Amino acid sequence: MTAFISQIKIQGFLTITARDAKTGRIVFREDKPNLVVQGTKGVVAHLLAQISGTDANENRIWGIYVGDGDAVPVSSHIALQGANVTKRAINQPMTIASPEATSGIAEAEVTFGTTDHVDQYIREVGLFSRGNSDDPTLSTSAVMMARQIHGEIYKTASITVTYIWRYQITV
Repeated sequence: MTAFISQIKIQGFLTITARDAKTGRIVFREDKPNLVVQGTKGVVAHLLAQISGTDANENRIWGIYVGDGDAVPVSSHIALQGANVTKRAINQPMTIASPEATSGIAEAEVTFGTTDHVDQYIREVGLFSRGNSDDPTLSTSAVMMARQIHGEIYKTASITVTYIWRYQITV
């Protein structure tokens, strides 16, 4: 059984794009693999087992949060590391990367608009489960599933920042 478990992998890839809100010109772009953190294991187990009626609802991927932390991601992180955090629900429904879904790649996307996280730095991003509320700002039980740091973006009202998080379970 241990050999089987060690062969199952969850991997992710993150694209960060900051644009001038008026012209649409890209002012920052970064592509990088992400770190899947320990919380993901519990979320996936709950989604597969469906032990309680809330498992499917509370454990699905739901939010992308940004913050100003710059600590190097480690798998034991359970929250963003910065003091200033802004939470947004991802665009629903999520998308599958290929029409036949044979790739097994799902995509979560969110844009932090001109009124979000204004006059603050963004250095880190996390992918979170739904928890106990559709509104990420009200959820008290969301689980962080992945975290990454990226180049510093000073977020003003004239910039939008879009995150596209692609992830896949492989064997």
